[in-house]
Amino acid sequence: ELRSPIEKELKEFVKISKCNDVSFWSIKQSVEKTHRTLFKFMKKFEAVLSEPCRSSLVESDKEEQPDFLSQPTAISEASP
Repeated sequence: ELRSPIEKELKEFVKISKCNDVSFWSIKQSVEKTHRTLFKFMKKFEAVLSEPCRSSLVESDKEEQPDFLSQPTAISEASP
């Protein structure tokens, strides 16, 4: 699955990011940095979600062909 590495990286970031500062400016700077990092994770996740899901649904060893074309029907076998 493509999103699991992103989720793992995000969880590691959340463990690291904590507000222990007392100064308003240091907290503000920390929050801005956290917002930028979260935005990067969001963009990575959106990129994964925008990929086509066909590769996950089709087996790699089979020839890519829609199911309705892969099996002959009784009508096509009976036609001359």
